[in-house]
Amino acid sequence: MGVERASSDGSTYFLVAGPAGSGLSSALESFARQGFMTVAGVSASQWPQVFQGLRRTHPRLAIALTGETLDAEALAALAQGLPALQAQCRAEGDDFSLLRLDAPEEVLAARYLRSGKRHPLEARMQGLLAAIRHERDAFACFKSIKQALSPGYYAIDTSTHTRGELEQKIGKILGVPAENAPMTIYLQSFGFKRGAPSDAEWTFDMRFIPNPYYDAALRPMSGLDVPVCDFIWSQPGVDDFWRLWTALIADVLPRYQKEGKLRTSIAIGCTGGQHRSVCMTEALGGFLRKTFPEYNVVVTHRDSAFWAKPAEPALDASAPTGGLNR
Repeated sequence: MGVERASSDGSTYFLVAGPAGSGLSSALESFARQGFMTVAGVSASQWPQVFQGLRRTHPRLAIALTGETLDAEALAALAQGLPALQAQCRAEGDDFSLLRLDAPEEVLAARYLRSGKRHPLEARMQGLLAAIRHERDAFACFKSIKQALSPGYYAIDTSTHTRGELEQKIGKILGVPAENAPMTIYLQSFGFKRGAPSDAEWTFDMRFIPNPYYDAALRPMSGLDVPVCDFIWSQPGVDDFWRLWTALIADVLPRYQKEGKLRTSIAIGCTGGQHRSVCMTEALGGFLRKTFPEYNVVVTHRDSAFWAKPAEPALDASAPTGGLNR
């Protein structure tokens, strides 16, 4: 989504639409914290009347649709009428926008199963997945008006957003700067022999570095031990890689933050997840804490239970010694 600021010298109005479980309540809470009058649970057939009744007395207004009384024809009719409504508002000096929320079926189903709540259409559709699929299909009509409503059309896939990240996205739409929002970086070492983490957004492979495992003296140690790290940092090309790697990450993370992303997960792998990946994960953690002291940096080692001996940290991850003191 290319986000442009939704603002004007007049009033600002939002229709918030999406299937149940896509984050409607969280979105309305975010609007409320920005000074909006918010209304939830309005059916598609009622929405125009509710909107017209409130817009004159509430210059900042966000009204969300409900799927509890799902009427696909009413939703389609409302969607088709939004471009004309937007044009009317703009002619009067006001701003009208659509915020469409969505998430994949499996994500919506998982949210309902975790919450213990029943989907509003579950009994009618005789099953949770059928209800979710039916509702998402009905709300798909809002996709077709993207061009007719742009600028003024915003879509967010909430499956990759926490509540805080959704709020930052909405803040960006409203022109609220996100540069000072807190950000958490999750760093995780792992071994490819046990599979790469499925939840990592970035995955880096350290198997280009010679393996300390083949040194009998280093084999029982881990990347938390100074001799292992000294071995790794003595290898040709590692210093060059480090400069390029950290420059890339240091450039991208603030850009993520500016776009409203409040967390990212970086996985760093080697064959067994004991030596190279651990050393480089600790080094990157120290670099990020020093470079971005305002970030929350969390370092974990996924496969530590499989190491030849229990981990006994010999290094201060925030100020690495030996070869890590970059």
